[in-house]
Amino acid sequence: MFKIELSGSPIHTLSVICILVPRKCSVIGCRGNYEPRKGESADVNKVSVFRFPKDDQKKNEWLRKIPQDLLPGDITDDMVVCEKHFEQRFIIRDYVYPQPDGSAFTCPCDSPALDTEAVPTLFPNTPKYLSSPLPPKRKAPEERRAEVAARDEKRLRDWMDSDTINGFDDFAANVSDKSSSMRTEWMIVNKSDLVLFVLLVNITSSLYGGP
Repeated sequence: MFKIELSGSPIHTLSVICILVPRKCSVIGCRGNYEPRKGESADVNKVSVFRFPKDDQKKNEWLRKIPQDLLPGDITDDMVVCEKHFEQRFIIRDYVYPQPDGSAFTCPCDSPALDTEAVPTLFPNTPKYLSSPLPPKRKAPEERRAEVAARDEKRLRDWMDSDTINGFDDFAANVSDKSSSMRTEWMIVNKSDLVLFVLLVNITSSLYGGP
């Protein structure tokens, strides 16, 4: 609402309603931010859009990735490309702030942003050969080593949790299952207040080497 003061009195107030119309995707055939067709929901085409990079080299990379048949005749600074043409891994929807204890605080962005390496590579409703997703980014050696260490630690923790004995009753109840891999010379005597592991030895065989 805008308040306009005119000479003299009384003061007149003029109310103006400003409606910001979202920019439409510049890729030909894409309906990003276009009015819905009959029978479609009101927000079916609602998307975030991104301006072409100001850096000429990056801008030319975008133009090379977009098929020429899908580009308008005049390339202007007002052109935008919508989120449908970018892989989700390149769209930043949350800010992540590392904490001193190793955790991270996440805060949603007011509006999505693009990773600096993002380029438009996806073109829905066109032949598949026109889309060319980028290969996964190779992780740094330190990051890969940290992931392996974390995975090994989790496996060890899961194994220890699964092999935990919570008390004598738990041990006695499960000792038969746990001993299935024991040699046949061993015998288990399971009583209410004790569990004995008895090794059966053939004394004659031990002394004379007989059967």
